[in-house]
Amino acid sequence: MNIDRHSTSGQGSTSSSVAIIRTHYSTLEGSALAWEGTHCWENWHDHIDAEDPAGMAEFRQTGVLSLKTEENGHLKKQISVSDELGIPYEEWSVE
Repeated sequence: MNIDRHSTSGQGSTSSSVAIIRTHYSTLEGSALAWEGTHCWENWHDHIDAEDPAGMAEFRQTGVLSLKTEENGHLKKQISVSDELGIPYEEWSVE
C-alpha cells in the first residue's frame, strides 16, 4: 500500500531532486547503507546483471562541498562517521 498525496510514489517534494548519491548522513547506519550503495551504483550494469536496450543508468563521480558551520557542528559527526566507515573525504583550509 502506498499512501501519498500524489498519484504515485516519488512525486512529492523530492521528485525534482538531482538524484545524487551521498554518504554524509547524521547516523552511522544511514551512511553505511549509502556507502554500500555507492559501490553498487559504480558498477550498476554488473550489479543487476542485465542490459537495458534504452541505456543503463550511469554513475558520475562529482564530489560535494560541505561547509563547516556552527549550525552543523562543524561536521564533526559526519567526519567521525566517515572515518569509522572508511569513506574518503578531503578537508580544505582557507589557505
